[in-house]
Amino acid sequence: MKKKELLQKIVAKTNLNMKDADAFLNAFVDVVIAEVAENGEVGISGFGSFYSIVKKERETTHWETNEKFVIPSKKSPKFKPAKNFKDIVSGEKEE
Repeated sequence: MKKKELLQKIVAKTNLNMKDADAFLNAFVDVVIAEVAENGEVGISGFGSFYSIVKKERETTHWETNEKFVIPSKKSPKFKPAKNFKDIVSGEKEE
């Protein structure tokens, strides 16, 4: 599903118009990205949590040349779905 389709579904489920739904979705994404970038966590009950982890520096080998090199550590965003989300997706629970 693309953003436009998502917005159409949001408009259909709410009293928002397309412009307001788009503004809300953009603000939501901006807030989540900013919070996770600052090592925060955004948890939405029944949906899941957005957070970041730090991947450790590691050494690996190039597959063609067998030359060893280091992959530096980096911060990466993660999402952990809530139990309710997982149960609905797996078919164990209905919406």
